[in-house]
Amino acid sequence: MASERIARQVESLLENARWAVDAGDHEQSRAFATAVLALDPGNAQAQALLEGSARRCQMTMMFCDMVGSTALSQELDPEDLTEVLREYRSICAGAVEHYGGFIEDRQGDGLLVRFGYPNPHEDDARRGVLSGLEIVREIRRRGPALRRALGVDLHVRIALHTGMVVIDDGGIVGAAPNEAARLQSLADPDVVLISETTQALVEGYFDVEARGRAELRGVPVPVGTYVVTRERASARLSAAASLTPFTGREPELDVMAAAWRDAGEGAAAAAIMLSGGAGIGKSRLIMEAAQRLRAECLLCPCSGYHQTTSLHAFRGVLERVCGIEHEDGPAERLAKLRAAAGDGGDLPLLATALSIPLDAIEPPAEMEPGKLRELALQAAVGLVQSHVAAGAAMLVIEDLHWADETTLDLIGVLLRRPRRGLLVVLTAREQFQPPWPDELVRRVELNPLSRPELETMAEGVQDCGLAGERLAELIDRSDGIPLYLEELIRSFDARDPRALSRSIHEPDPRIPAALRDSLLARLASPGVDLPLAQIAATIGRDVDRGLLQRVAGLPDEAFQAKLANLLAARLFEHSGARTVRFRHELIRVVAYETQRRSAAGERHSRIADLLGTVDLPASRDAGRAAFHLEKAHRYDEAIAAYIAAARAGQELGAHKEATTDLTHALALVEHLPEGPRRLVTELTVRQLRSFSAVMAGGFSAPESKEDHARSATLCAALGSGPEMLPSLLVGWTYYCSAGDLAGADEVSDSVEEVVATSGLDIPAREICKGVSRFFQGRFEEARELMERFLEHPWAIPEGRLPAEWPMPNDPYVSIAAHLLATEWIVGRPEAALAIAEPALRRCAGLSFPFGAFSSGYIHSQLVLLYRLDGDHDAAQKHVREMLTLGERHGFSLWLLVGSIQDLMTRVHRGDRLALDGAVQGLRVWRQQLASEAWSPYFLTELAIAQTRAGERAAAVATLDEALEVAAQTGSQFFTAETLRLRGTLRHELGHPGGLADLQQAVRTAQHQGATAFHARALDALGAARPLVAP
Repeated sequence: MASERIARQVESLLENARWAVDAGDHEQSRAFATAVLALDPGNAQAQALLEGSARRCQMTMMFCDMVGSTALSQELDPEDLTEVLREYRSICAGAVEHYGGFIEDRQGDGLLVRFGYPNPHEDDARRGVLSGLEIVREIRRRGPALRRALGVDLHVRIALHTGMVVIDDGGIVGAAPNEAARLQSLADPDVVLISETTQALVEGYFDVEARGRAELRGVPVPVGTYVVTRERASARLSAAASLTPFTGREPELDVMAAAWRDAGEGAAAAAIMLSGGAGIGKSRLIMEAAQRLRAECLLCPCSGYHQTTSLHAFRGVLERVCGIEHEDGPAERLAKLRAAAGDGGDLPLLATALSIPLDAIEPPAEMEPGKLRELALQAAVGLVQSHVAAGAAMLVIEDLHWADETTLDLIGVLLRRPRRGLLVVLTAREQFQPPWPDELVRRVELNPLSRPELETMAEGVQDCGLAGERLAELIDRSDGIPLYLEELIRSFDARDPRALSRSIHEPDPRIPAALRDSLLARLASPGVDLPLAQIAATIGRDVDRGLLQRVAGLPDEAFQAKLANLLAARLFEHSGARTVRFRHELIRVVAYETQRRSAAGERHSRIADLLGTVDLPASRDAGRAAFHLEKAHRYDEAIAAYIAAARAGQELGAHKEATTDLTHALALVEHLPEGPRRLVTELTVRQLRSFSAVMAGGFSAPESKEDHARSATLCAALGSGPEMLPSLLVGWTYYCSAGDLAGADEVSDSVEEVVATSGLDIPAREICKGVSRFFQGRFEEARELMERFLEHPWAIPEGRLPAEWPMPNDPYVSIAAHLLATEWIVGRPEAALAIAEPALRRCAGLSFPFGAFSSGYIHSQLVLLYRLDGDHDAAQKHVREMLTLGERHGFSLWLLVGSIQDLMTRVHRGDRLALDGAVQGLRVWRQQLASEAWSPYFLTELAIAQTRAGERAAAVATLDEALEVAAQTGSQFFTAETLRLRGTLRHELGHPGGLADLQQAVRTAQHQGATAFHARALDALGAARPLVAP
């Protein structure tokens, strides 16, 4: 019986504690929870309530100290001193109480006062400063009486500082009280001194004098200080506003109406971008325009949580166009997608965006992921445009500053393929730089509203209840930003003396400090459940209600009631059948900041766990799970999730997003325990990131360069085990292609060491040194090494690449391509052509993408040979093969090389206009691929084309550059030919040095054993000598 009675008492106390939390009375909640633990030690619910009542707060602390108190204690009788102290404390207590503060501690004549707890206000920092001024003013007022009665001149020093604290067990923990006390020691008598943090909160309310930065004992960074001289009659605040009754913006509406008419007429540039800061009114302008124009809106909001989730913004529109419902399973989703998109229904990027498993689709065979991605973008554009086939609509894509790269690419396709009746409306913050040409989008910058417009807007805010000076003051503080004014007005409506104290952690600098107070007051409105808002803020801007309820652990009735309160308070709005959305991102950020770090981490952890189990589209988003795991400090799992997200992105050809995911993973590696496992993890991440970085930005991508250098260091630290071989081979490929032949040889030595110590039967020296020697112009050595490689069994496994080879190009075919060129240069053209046929047969026997990709190497070298022979028609056959590879499979390397060579052929056929394209193409080659080992050859070919087009002076300059690159890189395989051409041109133009170039060409070719080049150089020298004056 006793145990049952105790259980009933515990349940009653817990119910009272939960009621106190709902009422915002956390002191009472703590008392009930403590009583529960006295009856039932270890009660989990009581412990959770105690943990939840301890919270992080931004608090303004004031320290007051009576000047000369030690001297007075020596001069005055104890009774008289007691009277002075009583008078001093009475003055302080009266001012503090009047402005809603609380005396935290009395240390003799020193008083520590807090503003913001237990009774918070939206302007606690201001109240603290007013309290300090009141104390100084009152002491001055009563000073003459004290002097007459006791012969005492009473003075006070006051300082205020605002900072982070944690309130637990009724006490305050943090540096803010100590900093306020240190600051007080610097104050002059009868002066209120404030820190720069407090000044940021009260700026505009007071006249102040800057006193510079001060060193405070125990504070690592000097603190800016200000003396407050007086209160101002009015104040100003930087702020923003939201969806209020529309006012102003008539010129901008006219621009949107014109764009709408252009869209209806099928104009080429039927797109508009609204640019401006947070809260300036971009969304409100779009809603007003849509209402006036009676336009249907297709909304595509980008998200800061989904910057690496491909096509996240378009998911809702694509589902709507396809008729996909949330409840639809994978099979129904795929059927509807196929019905809407036809052949595009089986493209991986679209399937992933619509939560269709990849193993359920049948994508086109033998197509590189990048090409599949391109087709998916085109299919997505077709779906969106099909929705307006019989009407008109606005496609609204919001917050482009958070857009993933694939979404930006899709927008680019939309802009280049305008559809009659579809107006594309984009919004972004001011700092966003669009990746499209200016002529495709009409940009409109939104400026702050005028005072009359703000007054009109304020009159329409529901239950405003403000007028006259108070409203005028708020308008002044808004600085013309609509969201700021709306939130300022609503914060005054929602004030509650029992509301939770203002709290932040790691405050977001984009939110003005005073606006933060107003937004926090909104979160402390009656009926608002702050913990539920915190959980929602932790999930993100758009919140699935099912996920929110599971994370909160609330029964249906309680959850629905709390959610209804958040909607009624206009913190949330409905955004879908199962989702709600924070009305403003600023409110979400502030709600997130109110959590203690430990509570936020626990919530992120629970969200991550639930994302893997609940039936949500987000549960299949490894990148989103990785974000929450990272915030939960579960670094091992976060790295694994980022890697999974990156691999999925690589399969879809979304290499920029994959690079971003892997960069996140890399930043977390330092949190792992030191040791071999950490090094192996970092090496894995860097190998994956290097692959995506090169695919997205070429060998010049900064991530790729960094990763190769660091990977070499990691391999050295991990030793020479066989597992290091793939990374070393990737590094060797990078250095060799980039033209760092010395670096390539160093890595080659490491490859040979690993092979030797591991007992592997791999012709490492033959492949690595063979290619390096080719580029260095050491042709006989290169030929011997490469021939040995082609005869080695490791090089030609049937129908596949060697197991240890980590790249998409088959090593046998790559070596054959280099040997093909070598044979021609050493004077064996028949042997060169004989190599091509078996190499292409091997390509045909390899699976996709390896065979198709590798064949490009043979075709590129055959182009080189036929160009040297002057047979541009034969060369063009292989140029077309490269272009086909690029276009069919999405191989950007062969598409670029093929395009450059195609332009070269056109120049040789007399199309002089193609020369500019060739120059630009080669520039892109060098910038994106940074394959400098081949640049001397391509620059020489460009010079030949320039000569053919009659631009001989430009050709000489190009040949100068080719020789400079050859000297810098050591890639000398084409130097003799470059010198021959420059020497010939110099003689023809009458420039000095032509004969010397030709003589050097002969010597270089002879030294290299380049028989073909030697014969050409001798012919050119013989032809030039008659031009030399006797």
